[in-house]
Amino acid sequence: MLEAFAAVVAQTDAVLEIIGDGKMREQLEAQTARLAIDDSVLFSGWLSQQQCAIKLQQLMQW
Repeated sequence: MLEAFAAVVAQTDAVLEIIGDGKMREQLEAQTARLAIDDSVLFSGWLSQQQCAIKLQQLMQW
């Protein structure tokens, strides 16, 4: 996904938000740095179901 998103970032000012924590987070953060897209990828960490619902509502209104 991050490799595909790197192509998107090259053409737009898109931002990707990744919600959640897990064993791969450190690897994914390192991959964003290698791909030079770390300014366009936001790692939000773990969010409650209510917090995720609020984020989705905000996106729908955007």
